[in-house]
Formats: sequence, C-alpha cells, structure tokens
Amino acid sequence: MRDSLTMEEYLKSRMVCDPISVRDCCLVTDGAAAVVMVSADRAKHLAKRPVYLLGARRQPITATSPRCHA
Repeated sequence: MRDSLTMEEYLKSRMVCDPISVRDCCLVTDGAAAVVMVSADRAKHLAKRPVYLLGARRQPITATSPRCHA
C-alpha cells in the first residue's frame, strides 16, 4: 500500500484472523516464521545475550478456526 491510511480506515479494515486485519499483513513477507531454540546451558555460551522463552502456543489457522474470517 502506497497511499495514506486514516485510523478510521485501518480500524474498519477486513479482519483476517482476530486481531489481525488485512492492513496488518504484508503480502510479500507474511506467511512464514522460524524460531531456533536451544537449552539454557547452550544459550549461555552464545555471542549474543539469550532471550528465555517461558511459554509458547501455536494454533493452525484455517477457514474453520473459530476466530478466523474466510
């Protein structure tokens, strides 16, 4: 999108999967993600300071998911 977008237009945009609307998606890059996890002991020896994951959840998004809008 190259044109300006008002807050009203953003808030009225079509919902893809609550709370994500079409204005929150980038057609070129959205659709994939990756996370590399290692044990806390291994992370201590890495060059960058680690981020500790306390919990995670994954839910497949389908047209029949309760909060998704086909």
